[in-house]
Amino acid sequence: MPASDIYVHTLHQAIARYLYVGEPGRFELANGQTSHYYLDFRGVMSEAEAAIAVGRLGVSRISALAPDFIIGVATGGIAVATAINLEGYHALAAKWRTRMLYVRSRPKGYGRNRLIEGLHADETLAGKSVVVVEDTFTTGASAVAAANAALNQGAAVRLVLAAFDREEGAAQAIGEVGLPWASLAQAHTFLPSGTA
Repeated sequence: MPASDIYVHTLHQAIARYLYVGEPGRFELANGQTSHYYLDFRGVMSEAEAAIAVGRLGVSRISALAPDFIIGVATGGIAVATAINLEGYHALAAKWRTRMLYVRSRPKGYGRNRLIEGLHADETLAGKSVVVVEDTFTTGASAVAAANAALNQGAAVRLVLAAFDREEGAAQAIGEVGLPWASLAQAHTFLPSGTA
């Protein structure tokens, strides 16, 4: 089995362990909607083998883009972006020049009062290429907001990437603002036809 298939298999097994399915409306999502299923992606990322799989699959998806930064969307996207960044360095060593940042939903209100954290004191995103990373796509609103934060600081968003796509409109929302998107796993793979 090719290495990429092993990583897909590992990720899929972890998703299956943290996927909770119940009655319609049983689970409230971060965006306020309700759903008959919930994926605890923080649980997925708590398993070292699954985190490595996410990192390796993410690196294979973005390495050709050679972004200056990976920007994790707080909070779930931070673990995903970290895994990709660590695996990028592990796999490519000195060729991996990408750094990891994260974007908050709003500035923290103290310290440097930044929306995007991790830049050096005199550094900006102007002219830099970035990949925005989420743990889960639902509507795409938080991914679009994060991408807009980077765009507003002069960055070129090369890709918006999620580890898991619920397939509930995020792709369309991201595409409507002219940004490319991708995901490492999709809901239809795990749920019966017509229930994703």
